[in-house]
Amino acid sequence: MAIKKIMVPLGSNARNQAVLETALVAAQRFRAHLEVLYIRPDPRLAIPYATLGMSGSMKKTVMESARQSANEQAAKTRAAFEKFCGKHGIPIVKRPPAEAPVSASWREGVGNQSAVVAQRGLYADLIVVPRPAAASAEMLEAALLQTGQPVLIVPPQSQECVASKIVIGWNASAEAARAVAAAMPCLTVADAVTILISPKRAASAKDLAGHLVWHGVKASVRQFRVGTRSVGETLLAEARALKADLLVIGGYSHVRARELLFGGVTRHILAATEIPVLMAH
Repeated sequence: MAIKKIMVPLGSNARNQAVLETALVAAQRFRAHLEVLYIRPDPRLAIPYATLGMSGSMKKTVMESARQSANEQAAKTRAAFEKFCGKHGIPIVKRPPAEAPVSASWREGVGNQSAVVAQRGLYADLIVVPRPAAASAEMLEAALLQTGQPVLIVPPQSQECVASKIVIGWNASAEAARAVAAAMPCLTVADAVTILISPKRAASAKDLAGHLVWHGVKASVRQFRVGTRSVGETLLAEARALKADLLVIGGYSHVRARELLFGGVTRHILAATEIPVLMAH
């Protein structure tokens, strides 16, 4: 499936700019639309304990203050979005434009960030999110597990190029196969594709390369040895050596009591990657 609509959820943090810049690079590559989704907190959910013991009038004052603060932050973020679009000559539209190769739209959601991303992500071809902080991966989890769509995780630095030199972290799993399928629009326009594989699974990498040929993708196979480094460290080191601008991996998880615990390889990559990572689950 072609990538024609890219959803970019934004919060009130300093990483919005890097996410927008990288999403724009992807949109330009695929001539796609950017749906920028700003998620404002619901004051009723954000401060329930802060109002315990307060009188009715005091609660009303606190809620109104929180609501005003949320409105101001939303207005500030929207102004930054409009400035970004103006700087790059991106038309802001409500329906598909006739000629513009890249367009954008603004949408607001209210409430739990994960719930809003899970709901709106159903209607996107690709979801672009910031690299999560160590203790906060709720947005990524919602996008990856509840939408069925591929997710592009963006490091703090803006990217000048995406999907020109692609590395696939392959382990012959269903998750990795799903990620490759989701990345096919990227793979077919890449200048170079490399399959990274451990020696014991080398045969499966050749099978994957043979599969990609049917899609017009010529991929090389590169074996890696872990040695004293972890698999995650090795994959990132190999990607750096190849000057890759996109790493494709499966989303490995263990779910218990609705909590997502990423496997060690994925966890390290998400914490340390300096290039965008495309994941699917």
